Parts: sequence; C-alpha cells; structure tokens
Amino acid sequence: MFRVDITDLRHHQQRLEASNAELRAALTERDAAESRFRNVADISSEWFWEQDENMHLTYFSEGFARIMGRDPADFIGRLSPDLMLPDSSDPHSRKGTSLHAKMQAHEPFSNVIYNYKFHDDKESWIRTNGKPVFDKDGTFRGYIGTAEDVTLFYAALREAEQADEAKTQFLNVISHELRTPLTSVLGFNSFVANAVKLPSYAALRQALVAGETTEITRCFEAFLADITGFANRIRSAGVQLQSLIDDMLDLARIEANTMRLDLTRVDSQRVVTSVVEQMQALAAEKALELRMNVSDLPVLADEIRFRQILTNLLGNAVKFTDQGSITIENERQGDLVVFRVQDTGSGIAPDRLPIIFDRFAQAETGTGTTRKNPGVGLGLAICKDLVRLQNGWIKAESTLGEGATLTFALPVAPDA
Repeated sequence: MFRVDITDLRHHQQRLEASNAELRAALTERDAAESRFRNVADISSEWFWEQDENMHLTYFSEGFARIMGRDPADFIGRLSPDLMLPDSSDPHSRKGTSLHAKMQAHEPFSNVIYNYKFHDDKESWIRTNGKPVFDKDGTFRGYIGTAEDVTLFYAALREAEQADEAKTQFLNVISHELRTPLTSVLGFNSFVANAVKLPSYAALRQALVAGETTEITRCFEAFLADITGFANRIRSAGVQLQSLIDDMLDLARIEANTMRLDLTRVDSQRVVTSVVEQMQALAAEKALELRMNVSDLPVLADEIRFRQILTNLLGNAVKFTDQGSITIENERQGDLVVFRVQDTGSGIAPDRLPIIFDRFAQAETGTGTTRKNPGVGLGLAICKDLVRLQNGWIKAESTLGEGATLTFALPVAPDA
C-alpha cells in the first residue's frame, strides 16, 4: 500500500485561494473606484482631455459630448492650438497665446480661460487645467487635463466689465456736464456781483457826471443789457442743471422700481401740439422747420411722462439736426397709437444704432469718441423705460448723413 503526502499541495491551494480572494477584492475595489469616477464625470461640468507630444488631441471623456454637444471624434487628431481663436483686443483671450507658450515649454497650467472654436456659429470660452506627462526617462509624452465650458459666465463677466466701463465714462461725462453750467453760473454771477467794474457801468457814471440826458439813457440801456444778458445766461445754465438732475432722479426711480405712473385717457393731439409749440423757439434758433401731422387719437398714458417722451425725442432731433426739418406724426395700428419723430439731421452710425437706448450711451455721428453735442446719454434710455412702463415700445431707424426716425407706440385709450 502506498501513501501520498498532500500537505504541501493543500497549503499551496490555500495560498492560491487566498491570493484569488485578494485579487477579487482588489478588482472589486477597482471597479467601485471606476464607477465612482464615472459617476463624478457624469455629473461634473468638466471633461477630461489628453494630447500627445505634438499637441494632437488624442482623447476626450464622455462629458465633452454631453456638455459641448459635439462628437469628440470631430476633434481627435487635430492640433489644439489650431482651435484657439486669438483676439488681441480681449485681455482674457490673450491667455490663449500664453497657454500655447506653456505647452511648448512643457509647463503645467491652471485656470486658463481662452476662446476655442468647437462650434462654427458661436464662440466657446473654456477654462482649462493641464499637466505635462513624462516617461521614466524624462521624455515628454503630452498632456492630460480637465476643461470646463464657462461661456455663460464669461459673457456675464464681459457684460459687467462693459457696464463698469460705461458707468466710468458716464461719471466722466456727468462731471463735465455739471461743471460747464456751474462755471457759467459762477462766472456770470461774478460779473453781476462786481457790476461796478463793467465798462458799461463806468460809461454810465461818466454820463451821470456830465449830465447829458441822451448819453445817460444810452449808457443806462447798455448797462441794463449787460446785466440782463448775464441773468439770462445764469438762468439758462440753471435750466440745464435742473434738466440733468431730473434725468438722474428719473433714472434712479426707474432702477429702484419706484416710478409711479397715472395711466389715464390722454388727448395725444393736444399734448403733441403743446410740446411742438414749446419747441418752436429752439428749432427757430437753428432755422429748422418743425412740422406736425397728428390726428386726434387718445392714448392710455401718464400725461406728464408722455409729454416728457415727446420733449426728449423732439429735443434730441433738434440737437442733431443742423438744417432741414423735423416732422412728428401719428397713426393707429391695431390697439396702439404709433408716433414718429423724423429729422433730416446727421443720422446715427450703424455701430451706434443698436445701443442708443442703452443707459450712458450717446448716439454720436460716426464711430469716433468726439462728443459733438452735449448730453450724458440718458434721455433716450429714460424714454425707453417710460414707454415700457406704459405698455408700449420704441425703436430707431437711421441712415448716416440722411437723418433718423424714432418711433414709439402707446396703447389706445379704452372706447377710443
């Protein structure tokens, strides 16, 4: 009889089973880690990317297709710098040039925002992080990294920066607009306060000493004309200041949503006629013909604010018209009464036309920055808000050098 000792075999089998158990546990842990990674990737707003040592894109994670709406296969094999859209006018996009330089130097980078062309019809602003990959022997093999679409956030940032710039320009303009009439007030008030130093006053004193009645009368009238002229200029500067302050207060009320309107039935023909009569003197100073072709169409509006809209639009037309005419007319279109203010002035440049109703924007001729006419760019913005608050709309049309037409509409009064 033979006996075989299988103790070593059993020990080997036990070690093998233990190793298999450890391997299964490790695989289970790996699968769980991969599952967690995929879950994170699925809910993340970022995606993972890789590129080789020649800057060819070699991999995009599934998040790219989900977030960007494009097939990663469309970009695999392409040079990543070729998809960047440099724009020297934008300080953020210039980081794309810096990113390219870092890649060429095989340096890590983080939180770099640049413009990437993933869609033919729109820009995509991407925030990315990258780390260079090297072999054990130090040979550069490419990059791995993460990226995130920040187009909406970047657009909001640019809008905020533009608004900040516009407000800075507004403050510069408002300081100028305040300083000009204040200088007039102080200057002409100084003449009045020191009237004894005026040449006309000295001539009047000499005439009084000489006792010549005719000469006294002439000198007195000259002195009176000087004082009256100074007073009128002070008054004109005061009116300019009041108008500016009123505009700023209106803007503050609109932004704070505290503007209160009393919408009632308003005879538009009567109000338009009244405003035109008030503007006739201003138009006559520039030899402009002010025409009116208005029908009796009542509107549902706040009369004071309706009058303010008309005054602003007609005043703006006079300001930017050096010769020719200004015409205001109205007509009914469905449930609205449409008013048009048309001038033969300088017109509005195409690049300015879309923004003339924006706050702090002034519609100048051409694309330069020279402010040919005074104003802080609040009048049309306030008109837009006032029309909106009265359930209407406003728009502008223009051909540069041929004039402009500003059109607004207000609801027809009930039972009209």
